Amino acid sequence: MKILVATYQFRINEIFSLKDKRSIIKKLINGLKKKYNIAISESGFNDHKKIGEITVVTLSNDVDFLLNLYETIENNIEYSYGLNIIRSNYEIL
Repeated sequence: MKILVATYQFRINEIFSLKDKRSIIKKLINGLKKKYNIAISESGFNDHKKIGEITVVTLSNDVDFLLNLYETIENNIEYSYGLNIIRSNYEIL
């Protein structure tokens, strides 16, 4: 069994408060969790208005599936939620 641990940092445009940011990240987390059946949490930049970070963890026997999921989630964050990915990285354990 392989474990994917992926972190995504993204820029949030056109928000004016931490309350707006929390609302966007909550929608993002709930949507990704429901769509991909993953464990996900906000993991950094909690007090920064314009930058967010989430960490995703999931399991599979197939490494190719995990790599594809990593790229799919990154694309989903950018295109479905309109956020700009600054940096992303992953580790397969």
